[in-house]
Amino acid sequence: MGYVEKSLMEGEHIVYEATYHYVIYWLPALLALAGLVLLFAPIGDMTFGTRLLFTLIIIAVAAVWAVVKWGGKRFVLTNKRIIEKVGIVRLESNELVLHRCEGVNLSQGILGRILNYGTVIVTTGEVANEYPYIKNPLRFKTLVNQQIDNYKELLMKG
Repeated sequence: MGYVEKSLMEGEHIVYEATYHYVIYWLPALLALAGLVLLFAPIGDMTFGTRLLFTLIIIAVAAVWAVVKWGGKRFVLTNKRIIEKVGIVRLESNELVLHRCEGVNLSQGILGRILNYGTVIVTTGEVANEYPYIKNPLRFKTLVNQQIDNYKELLMKG
């Protein structure tokens, strides 16, 4: 059971968990590919063992870079709030209560439209929380709007 599951309030349940789109890993992947090219490219007097060592170092750096890019982030929508959890070793949490939300915006460039990723921006009176590189951002935006509407209806009934 992770941080998000442990921090759920009474009567609160997870509606949706947004994930990063794989596009965030393109630079680490390019670095790893360059390392593999180095392995098979004849470079001066470098022996195969030396090229293999450099390749392994480059791939290790690319793997660490990918883990740092991911950062242990989770974007979770519940029926009462949006929880953003960041960190692998050190934990940071940003929670936005749905009844304070005023608007939900979506920002997608051309590549984002083609590959289906974008930034979802949830605004309150004074703060705008951005959730970048979200996979299937329109679904996340729609569900956030739906949960805001559901929560406001509950408040009006109760």
